[in-house]
Amino acid sequence: MVLSIEHGDIEGLKRSIAEDYKGEIGTLAKDPMRQVKNLALVILTLASRAAIRGGVVSETAYSLFDSYSIQIEESQKREEVIGLFRAAEFEYAYMVRELKRKKERMQYPGRNPHIIKCKAYVSAHLNEKISIGSIADALQLNASYLSAAGSSRSEMKLSRLPPLF
Repeated sequence: MVLSIEHGDIEGLKRSIAEDYKGEIGTLAKDPMRQVKNLALVILTLASRAAIRGGVVSETAYSLFDSYSIQIEESQKREEVIGLFRAAEFEYAYMVRELKRKKERMQYPGRNPHIIKCKAYVSAHLNEKISIGSIADALQLNASYLSAAGSSRSEMKLSRLPPLF
């Protein structure tokens, strides 16, 4: 859960939440409602710190923490508390994801992000036999699309790359 938030990985967060937890949750209070509220505050704390590590400004993360913690404390239903801390987890993950996307767009304005990833893949696999198909598979793209995008956006056409391809 924490790494998914830190990386802005929404799908990873969904998978993490869907996993069966095989251990036991420690006792944080004798009262069942206080137990779930304390657990929610622990999760909220971990989520806010993960978001900060992911690039969210600390004041923003702490303000969101404050807002959710007040709502959690005022809640009288277990399901509502669970819904609140789940919503917070996703809100933090979305914040990180948007920051990362904005940062990527600022680094490469007007550039096709698929081509940027393609170039990074090629650089990382220079000593391996690769093809447009293997690059497309690794990036989960259509090979024809990748070839056309590379031809229209890059100084070097993919089909002209060295014989490794």
